Amino acid sequence: MGPSLKDAISTDPLKHFFIERYKQSYINDIDTFLRVLSGRETDYRALNLSMAALKSARDGRPVRLQLRGRSRA
Repeated sequence: MGPSLKDAISTDPLKHFFIERYKQSYINDIDTFLRVLSGRETDYRALNLSMAALKSARDGRPVRLQLRGRSRA
């Protein structure tokens, strides 16, 4: 008789509490937030993308985005 299914599959136990599961994500988000507040982070790509998406939806047409010195439709 070969190995049992239990012996063939190994995984880390699931973390039961939400904070335990996403602890590193929270740490990363807070770190980025603090870098922005301190002026060490000035990357507004997500904000610019969301503003362009809102303008596109409002106007009913594509908008141009500036990406690293290039213009994209």
